[in-house]
Amino acid sequence: MEYTKQVIKETLRQFPTLPFILRSIKEDIKITQDHILPVGSPAVIAPLLTHNYDSTLWKQPKQFNPENFSTENVQKETQVFIHSF
Repeated sequence: MEYTKQVIKETLRQFPTLPFILRSIKEDIKITQDHILPVGSPAVIAPLLTHNYDSTLWKQPKQFNPENFSTENVQKETQVFIHSF
């Protein structure tokens, strides 16, 4: 059963169900002197695909490898990764 969980997590890493996150800005954000993002504006955050295929975070990011999520490998990680789950 543990390996099945690893396969599911690796599948979601490579093929996230939602490759972006949509949020609403809660207060005005001043970007530059002339540019302000007003409250209520939609903000799209799209880190999932870039992080999930980043070779500095994954040994072989384009290769399907459920072992990425083995107990041993997860315990070795010191960085926080953004996942689609």
